[in-house]
Amino acid sequence: MEPFRTTHSNYRRVLNSEEPLYHYNIENYIARENLDHPEYKNLNYHSEYTGYRGVVWTPLDLPFLEIDLDHVWNVWQEVRHEKREGLAQPWFDERPDDMNSSRHSAYSDHDYRGFLLFKNTDYYNMDTPGEWYNIVQQEFPQVKEFCEALPFDNMRFIAFAGRDDHGVGPHYDEDPANRVRLATQEPSQIRIRWSNVTTPEKEHLYFTKDHGATRIYPILPTDTNTMAWDGQVHEHGADRGFHPKDRLILMPMGTLNVKKWYELLERSINKYKDYVITTDHLK
Repeated sequence: MEPFRTTHSNYRRVLNSEEPLYHYNIENYIARENLDHPEYKNLNYHSEYTGYRGVVWTPLDLPFLEIDLDHVWNVWQEVRHEKREGLAQPWFDERPDDMNSSRHSAYSDHDYRGFLLFKNTDYYNMDTPGEWYNIVQQEFPQVKEFCEALPFDNMRFIAFAGRDDHGVGPHYDEDPANRVRLATQEPSQIRIRWSNVTTPEKEHLYFTKDHGATRIYPILPTDTNTMAWDGQVHEHGADRGFHPKDRLILMPMGTLNVKKWYELLERSINKYKDYVITTDHLK
């Protein structure tokens, strides 16, 4: 398949030597190259990237999904305090002692907080079908409709998620055991993002293939808030985190229908050719 070639300036390239990553010392990530490091087995920089036409990140040609972040937070709290059906984690200010229960990482500050939209969900098993909580249809019917139209054969996990104010260091979202399955689906990680605190030119999401020493910050155009990125070779992170009322992502995860997915990717990269990030940007 012919690599996708694009020349544009709609991204930022940041060198850690000039602008150190907030909160995180990248030497701790470079140390993962050592065979005895507990995260060595998870690092996958040296594998061949087989993603569609070399695309690492792209906006998706899907309509802007509207949502009221204050309403999401209010429902999150109702669920958190067991006033409504569902499962929602306490925010960081409520449980500052719990910083690693979601990521299960060797790093103690990679955690996120989530408001799950699926019950009977399994983050790690790609074949487990999820089931919507009734509250989603009641409070966020547009989210349910949007996600069910995505080209998944099976969705196993869907959640609203946010990060603490320090953001998160370089990482993969998917379990390493899923890499063989993901190889034909990349860029496989679909995310929907809302933000009241960032501009397209000042993105906090970055991608790296050298532990954060060089970081590529994409620009998400304003007519969509859905994107896709590589989940198995290039790492991503965020240089800041925000309260869900300010910035929030939706994480639908599962097994994509490759034919339908490639059709959407081709349409998207042609529409957003001046925004797409490929392997050429991360060499």
